[in-house]
Amino acid sequence: MLGLIVALVVNSEFKGRGAMRAVMLVPWAVITVVSARMWEWMFEPTRAGLFNMLGDRFGLIDGSYSFLSSANLQLPAIIAVDVWKTTPFMALLILAGLQLIPNELYEAAEVDGASKFRQFFNITLPLLKPSLAVALIFRTLDALRVFDVFQVMLSQKRYSMASFNYFQLISARKMGMASAIGVIIFIIIFAFAILYMKSLGVDTE
Repeated sequence: MLGLIVALVVNSEFKGRGAMRAVMLVPWAVITVVSARMWEWMFEPTRAGLFNMLGDRFGLIDGSYSFLSSANLQLPAIIAVDVWKTTPFMALLILAGLQLIPNELYEAAEVDGASKFRQFFNITLPLLKPSLAVALIFRTLDALRVFDVFQVMLSQKRYSMASFNYFQLISARKMGMASAIGVIIFIIIFAFAILYMKSLGVDTE
């Protein structure tokens, strides 16, 4: 959803659009380990951490809240970091789909008196379905294979599927378990790919 919103914004006509498109890609271009370290500092459980500093200044928290040690906040924190990291790539994929939609369709719709709302649901969304399907598949793939963020920010306090697979293969030396996890990840990705294609009505032939 965020990727779609960002793509629609940078696809519209406004001054500095080219610069905005370049800036949009910065989170995705930054090496994941560097991003994870940066966010780890922002979640630091002291006033040296950005969120604790801001929370203390505005009286929201006492300035020593441990985001990455709290069982209730670990996963939301990781999700926030992963969304920040991957949203630009999703926006880029969707933007490529938006660029393929002929402007003549929008011009004809405006002549017929169609509102922007109707143009989006009757023109943009139907023609964008293949790009959305590709973006969703890549997003699912990224979510299942995320490793760096968990390893850097949480060490072995909590596992992603990729980091758990790594632990089984490298630390526990359980080759069979690691192979089974790899197969399960493949099946999940394949199942979601079929689901996305069917639900969006994308022709696979």
